[in-house]
Amino acid sequence: KAEKFILMQYYIIRTDKIGKKILTILKEKALSGVEVILLYDSFGGVFLNKIFMRDLKKSGIKIVINDRVYFGVFNTRINYRNHRKATVIDGKVGFVGGLNLADEYNLGKAEKYGFFRDTHLVIEGSAVKSLTQLFFRDLYYCTNEFISDNKYYPNHKIEQEGLVQILPSGPEFKHPPIRNVYVKMINNAKHSIKIMTPYIALDNQLLTSLVIAASSGVKVEIIIPGIPDKKSIYTVTKSFIEDLLEVGIKVYKYTPGFCHGKVLIIDDALASCGSFNLDNRSAKINFELTTLLYLQEVNKL
Repeated sequence: KAEKFILMQYYIIRTDKIGKKILTILKEKALSGVEVILLYDSFGGVFLNKIFMRDLKKSGIKIVINDRVYFGVFNTRINYRNHRKATVIDGKVGFVGGLNLADEYNLGKAEKYGFFRDTHLVIEGSAVKSLTQLFFRDLYYCTNEFISDNKYYPNHKIEQEGLVQILPSGPEFKHPPIRNVYVKMINNAKHSIKIMTPYIALDNQLLTSLVIAASSGVKVEIIIPGIPDKKSIYTVTKSFIEDLLEVGIKVYKYTPGFCHGKVLIIDDALASCGSFNLDNRSAKINFELTTLLYLQEVNKL
């Protein structure tokens, strides 16, 4: 339904069934006069069909690749992957969360991992402006092109209780914003902490915060994958389980398969949903994004 512009960025894009379907829609929109900018990470787009992507570019889509990787060449930025997943339509509607642009994320099917579970949000209103601003910040990082045109920031107010805030994190920050907000949210919990995460590699402060919360009578529940996508990383996740169980934290395995959702809910009142995993890579190295939701109906689900 886009009429003016589409801004889309993902860590992973594939030219599989769902990928081709959505990329073809982008092509049709570009040919009809809608401005389309597509940004993806070079690691996550390594298996893209080059002929298909060249055809997309000819249709007028602006395609930007984050930090190309040149093997055999020393590159200090090779670690700094853009792990964000976000879409903005006409500056009025935004999509943000854990979904990448590939079959398993959107169709729930992955032969190796069973059912593939993820979580994504659609947002409207003033919060979309922050999502747009972050997109153009990433575009500047990749191209040195500074865009500040007001046409990308239309007024589109939604009257609703509660608040929505877009929160970025990445290697450009001296102190990791999302990780620090998570520590603060956990420390402030009064009744319950609910977490879904595909990976656990907690630093001392996050682990201590969870232990103190559980020891203080806060009900802490964590969902991790039943079937891992990366066995070595899953070993790290499992290494934390015993310490968590000892203080009364309940850890559940998502038995149908792999859960990729990154969700934190505090007291059924404050929530976070985005691309942030509970590991040091997400905390300090990757470019990440989460949406903070305060007193939204979705927090109670």
